[in-house]
Amino acid sequence: MFTATGSRPLITGALAPEAATVVAEPEGTPLAPALIPLSGDIPLNISFDLREPERRYMRYSLMHCDASWCPDNLMPIEFTHGFNDGRIDDYAYSQGTLTPYVNYRLSLPNDEVAPTVSGNYIVTVYDEEEPELPLLRVPFMVTEQSARVVASTTSRTDYDYNGAHQQLEVAVDLTGLDVRDPWNDLRVTVIPNGQPALGRTISRPLRVNGSVATFAHVPELTFPAGKEYRRFETVATQRYLPMGVELVAFSEPYYHFKLYDDEPRAGRSYEYDRTQYGAFAVNADNSNDPDTEAEYVMVHFSLDFPEQPEARIVIEGDLTGRRTDAASPGVMIFNRATNRYEKVLTLKQGSYNYRYLLVGNTDTTPLTGPVEGDDYRTSNRYDVAVYYRHPGERSDRLVGFTSIYSGI
Repeated sequence: MFTATGSRPLITGALAPEAATVVAEPEGTPLAPALIPLSGDIPLNISFDLREPERRYMRYSLMHCDASWCPDNLMPIEFTHGFNDGRIDDYAYSQGTLTPYVNYRLSLPNDEVAPTVSGNYIVTVYDEEEPELPLLRVPFMVTEQSARVVASTTSRTDYDYNGAHQQLEVAVDLTGLDVRDPWNDLRVTVIPNGQPALGRTISRPLRVNGSVATFAHVPELTFPAGKEYRRFETVATQRYLPMGVELVAFSEPYYHFKLYDDEPRAGRSYEYDRTQYGAFAVNADNSNDPDTEAEYVMVHFSLDFPEQPEARIVIEGDLTGRRTDAASPGVMIFNRATNRYEKVLTLKQGSYNYRYLLVGNTDTTPLTGPVEGDDYRTSNRYDVAVYYRHPGERSDRLVGFTSIYSGI
């Protein structure tokens, strides 16, 4: 979720019930952040499904946003070359699946639409007959890489030492960039594991030495460490039980995958597990093209955790669009008959990461600790974006970006 104007949220990801499996990644780098260079050398590939039997005539448009993902005041002619909208003509029907769907693909930039300034963007996809009803929104970034960003993590934090936190230090080399006031004109945003709701922003460096601005030793750069994401697979419907799955059963028209009952990891000894930082990859056994041959299946989650009347438990990851609001598809329901939180999600076959967050009913900052626990050894990905607005400019430029990994 990103803030639009004031306190009104602008939801990204699938917005309509028929829209599913939204993926945005730079070409040649699966599971990477949705980031492309302003030069246009590397396109952003976007794909999604509409779970219905017939193709629709789909269109898309771009929106430029400021560093906080609020739509700014730029006119389309100021941030795009050519038109600001286009038709999605690359599509394919599902093949041999129990439930029909159509897979759509879009690449940016293309002959119709090309970003001309750096910064944050949102792609809105809609049926050309109902342009006022968006089906999905996809956030992505365009970077100049005109500033060199170097970041590091440590478990020796301002809160504890080898405890429950990880702390970042960020150095921004502004050589060659005309920054007149680095104390006030820069903005650094850090997003852990691709989850915007857990992101932090700092707008004043600790020190400036020559052309290097250093951001360090502030609360905004110290994060709860969390634990690695949990994992499961739904790649096989027969022959064997995939990872994390206790039972597979068929009930027209879906296969049902019951995952093993999850237990809280807070207070338990740390155990390393490989992680994709909340991402997923579509895949199915004996499939030549999983994008059109993978099934949609029902995945059953169960968590042994006390009922939280003043909060909600949310399944978090790309599988739920990273949403943590009350309308998120990942919000679980407490079943008093079983004394467990439960949820069923309809997902395309593949390999998935997920974890459980606790969110106050007033949309407080999500917490990893209550269910998952926090440990300094956890492997996390921190995406560091540096924005600059020159006095008199009307938009935030993304001048530098890097991703770093802790606990590795």
